[in-house]
Amino acid sequence: SEKEISAIGDIFSFSLEKNEELNKKLFVFKEISEFKKYVLSFHENSSIILLESPQMQDIYSRISKVSKNDTSVIITGESGTGKEIIARHIHNLSTYSKGPFIIVNCGAIPESLIESELFGYTKGAFTGADPKGKIGFFEKANNGTIFLDEIGELPLQIQVKLLRVLQDKTITPIGSRTEKQINVRIIAATNKKLEEEIEKKNFREDLFYRLNVFPINIPPLRERKKDIKILIDFFVKKYYISFQKERKDISENVYKLLMDYSWPGNIRELRNTIEYCMNMIEENETRIEPKHLPPKFLKNKEDLDDKKTLKEFEKENIINLIKIYGDNLEAKKIIAKSLGIGIATLYRKLKKYNL
Repeated sequence: SEKEISAIGDIFSFSLEKNEELNKKLFVFKEISEFKKYVLSFHENSSIILLESPQMQDIYSRISKVSKNDTSVIITGESGTGKEIIARHIHNLSTYSKGPFIIVNCGAIPESLIESELFGYTKGAFTGADPKGKIGFFEKANNGTIFLDEIGELPLQIQVKLLRVLQDKTITPIGSRTEKQINVRIIAATNKKLEEEIEKKNFREDLFYRLNVFPINIPPLRERKKDIKILIDFFVKKYYISFQKERKDISENVYKLLMDYSWPGNIRELRNTIEYCMNMIEENETRIEPKHLPPKFLKNKEDLDDKKTLKEFEKENIINLIKIYGDNLEAKKIIAKSLGIGIATLYRKLKKYNL
């Protein structure tokens, strides 16, 4: 609490000048407290970063209306725009907020396992099955929310079963003849244009209309420049506290470079860029300067204006993170977490890019 923090500050204030290590620890402790208040000040009952662009203000307004109901929501937008954050915000404001919030990346689960992962199975349901059976993601999300990210990657046969869940609120585990009633709110997300996937026969039209009752499209970061500075300041504060560094500021030159960049990887790329800077800056340096930025920002202005493909950004970002953390197993776990993906997905990307 604030009183506790104040009391601790009074008790130890006399020795701060004499004990540099204690001074640093107390600084970090105080900054963590301030950061929590900083985050919570954005929105009551939520840790969402309240952004100021008209597009995001409109989204927040619509979220506050749909959260109270059990209406199906589908969130669209480019990779890295913050679809999971918006989904979690809807959950936090809903009547399901006291229940679990289960995240499922539909594109990260092998097709052979997706049905058992979503719906579970009974003991002895198939060769190699756990003898105790397994509870699926939908059952784990009972009385809460399930967030189906990358829903456009679901195989067609699973789309049929998902449609049944939406219609009847029931699931049937593999190997069972008994339906289970569930009380789950479903929020879906995709970076694909599902209308085009329907035309290609990759996505069911009936499922699309069941999901697309309340669509929310998150614009890419390059279309809402007003939010970039807020996010920069947020992530700088987050990482100098996380890394237990003294307070760091940002030079005007760095602000300009970051504001002028097109951010093909959106918020995720911005977050990773700031994390890179906080790894590169020395303890005795107080400001992030251009020399601390990833190499892609140090090219000439003409190159900065060229929009990279998402694949080019992704490969370069992975290379930069390997330079920072190394390439052993523990380092790869940290890199995967930094990228917001699973370790298996990271290995696939390393193979894809010959890294």
